Amino acid sequence: MDPEEMKQQWNDLNKRIEALEDANSWQIDRMRLSKLKTAQDRLVSTYQRFSIIAPLMVLLSLMWIENRFIGPTIACYFMVFFAIAGFMDLYLWKSLKRLDFNTMGVETIAEQARFYRKRHHLFQVILIIIAIPLLTMLIIHNINDKYMLAGCLCGLIIVVLVGLNAYYRIMNDYRELISSYR
Repeated sequence: MDPEEMKQQWNDLNKRIEALEDANSWQIDRMRLSKLKTAQDRLVSTYQRFSIIAPLMVLLSLMWIENRFIGPTIACYFMVFFAIAGFMDLYLWKSLKRLDFNTMGVETIAEQARFYRKRHHLFQVILIIIAIPLLTMLIIHNINDKYMLAGCLCGLIIVVLVGLNAYYRIMNDYRELISSYR
């Protein structure tokens, strides 16, 4: 084999390697985009579910007033709490649904994810501020009935555990969206 043929084969091999590298980087980009799309889909469906559950809880609060299960003040607090939670989830659901991976850059998506994660935390602080007096009133209202008090405390524990689980899953999805930029 003369040097000219070796040079030609070397150039052919380089072209094939570059084509394979391009194909591999394209596949990696597609996988990354698919993973981000899945994280976005999970966030959207989570907020969608919560925004549907919140109005149902407002209706449940109205039924509690009808059945005199709790006082009207506590029921109003419940309604305000779930109305704010529902609007928060509706806002985040619609906002995250608008993220378009085909037209937005990775940096823009990461910025938007950071922004909506901050909004999520802001809304949670507002809801916690409302929940503390609500829980205090609920406990004071049922202080003489040990079964109702035990039910309230068990419900509180369950709500906290379910809420923490949902919070960690949501934050993990935000983390995936934000880490796409790195």
